[in-house]
Amino acid sequence: MCGHGENVQESAPLCQGCAPATAAALLSFAAMAYGKNVLRVLGLVLMHMRGEPRTMQRDTGYTDVVAEVHAFLAERAEAALVAGIPHAHIMLDPGIGFGKDVSGNLRLLGSLPDLAALGFGVVVGASRKNFIGALSKATVDERLPGSLAAITAAAGLG
Repeated sequence: MCGHGENVQESAPLCQGCAPATAAALLSFAAMAYGKNVLRVLGLVLMHMRGEPRTMQRDTGYTDVVAEVHAFLAERAEAALVAGIPHAHIMLDPGIGFGKDVSGNLRLLGSLPDLAALGFGVVVGASRKNFIGALSKATVDERLPGSLAAITAAAGLG
């Protein structure tokens, strides 16, 4: 959060002005798409997302979702290092549910050991995602068990 009630994903210009005031915060955003001012933080979660929230589900086709997401995150992690973010402060998030179909989400969850092998911490947000509903036929309010199963599997995979 930037102190204005929005996160970096939602409003880059707003957060560019307040990032120094939130330097101790752990910020998650769409893999540094918003410029160097936002990078002055103590922790950085780089998340893969195709497009933006309003359009990300329009194109969920990948030649190889695992290879493409991992390559993207590796490149963004390198950019963060070059920008001066310490290695220990960089974490990678494959962006479960952000521009991926059910199969892509499952493949990314199964590939977490390979993502961790890049040498950075890994973060997974799977809470109440559409892929859980697609697999279980559960409504959003009924997805907690599926969310916990996905997160438990992610933790077990590293």
